[in-house]
Amino acid sequence: QKLLGYLQQDCKQTNKELSNKLNLSITAVYERIKKLEKEGVIDKYVALVNKEKIDKSFVAFCHIKLIQHTQEYVIKFEKEVATINEVLECYHISGDYDYLLKVIVKDMAAFREFMVNKLTNINHIGSYKLIELFALFVVIPVSFAIVYPIWLKMTIGLLGFIYVLFILLKVENNKFKIAPNLNWKKFWIQTIVKFIIIAVLTIVFVWFTDKSQLFFVLYNKPKLWIFILFVYSLFSVYPQELIYRTLYFQRYKSLFKSQSLFMFMNAILFSLAHLFFRNSLVLILTFLGGLLFAFTYNKTKSTLLVSIEHAIYGSWLFTVGMGAMLGFPT
Repeated sequence: QKLLGYLQQDCKQTNKELSNKLNLSITAVYERIKKLEKEGVIDKYVALVNKEKIDKSFVAFCHIKLIQHTQEYVIKFEKEVATINEVLECYHISGDYDYLLKVIVKDMAAFREFMVNKLTNINHIGSYKLIELFALFVVIPVSFAIVYPIWLKMTIGLLGFIYVLFILLKVENNKFKIAPNLNWKKFWIQTIVKFIIIAVLTIVFVWFTDKSQLFFVLYNKPKLWIFILFVYSLFSVYPQELIYRTLYFQRYKSLFKSQSLFMFMNAILFSLAHLFFRNSLVLILTFLGGLLFAFTYNKTKSTLLVSIEHAIYGSWLFTVGMGAMLGFPT
C-alpha cells in the first residue's frame, strides 16, 4: 500500500528513490512494481494537468435526468456525452437524477455556453426541454388570452421569437437555405387536392352561415386583399412554422414515446396558440390545420413547403369570407 501511495503521488520517481523511502532494495521495489503491473493493480500511468495553466480552472457538477430509462436511451446518452470535451467524468447515479457529470471549462460564461450549446442539445435530457416546451407553447400562448397591455404582449412575443431563432441557429445549427432535394411535384399535387376539398367545404359553410361575406373583401377591397395576403404569408405564417414545426419537430421529439402522440400534441399546441381569439370554431380549424401541417413537415422536413401550404389555406379562409374570425381586417 505504501508503494502504491508513493506511485500515486509521483509515478516518475526512480526505483532508487522509492527504495530509500520504503527501506527496500532497488531490486525488490522493481519486482513489486512489475508484479502490480502484471496483475492489473496498476492499470496505467497518466499525467495530471494543471488546470490553471491551460485556462480550464472552472469545475462544475451537473445533475442530468433522462426522458426515458430504456437501454436504448441510456446507451445513446452515454455515447453522446463521451464526445463532449468539457465532460471529464460521467457517473450513473440513483435517486431523483440519473447522471452526474463533472465538467471543466474556463469560467462561468464558458459554462453557460456549454449548457446552452452542448448539454441541452443532447436529445435524451428531459427536464430542461420539457420546461422550455411548456413555457414556449403553453404559458406564453395562454397568457395572450389574458387581458393586459398589448405592448407587453408584443414584447413577450418578440423576445420569445428571438429565443426561438437563437435555439434554431446556434443550438440546433440550422441554416436558412432551400433544401436541394425537395419533391415539388408531389407537394403541389397533394396540396392542390387538399385545397380543393377545403375550398368546397368552406364555400358551403360561408354560403349557409353568412352569404354576404362570401368573397366580400376580394370583390370590394382588392388592394387590401393583396396587401393582407402578402403581410400574412411573410410575417405571420413563416414565423409560426419556424416555431410550431421546425423548432417543435427538431427539439422535442424525444420527449414523446409515440410518434402519433407527438403529431397530435403538435396540433393541440398550434390550436392553443389561437386561444386569444376566444372562438371554438377557430380552435377546431387550427387543430385540423395543425394536423395537416404536422404531416407535411414530417414528410418533407421543409419549413418552406409547410409555410407555402399554410399560407395557401390561411389566405383562402380570408378570401372566402372567414377572415373576421381569424383576426384578418375586413
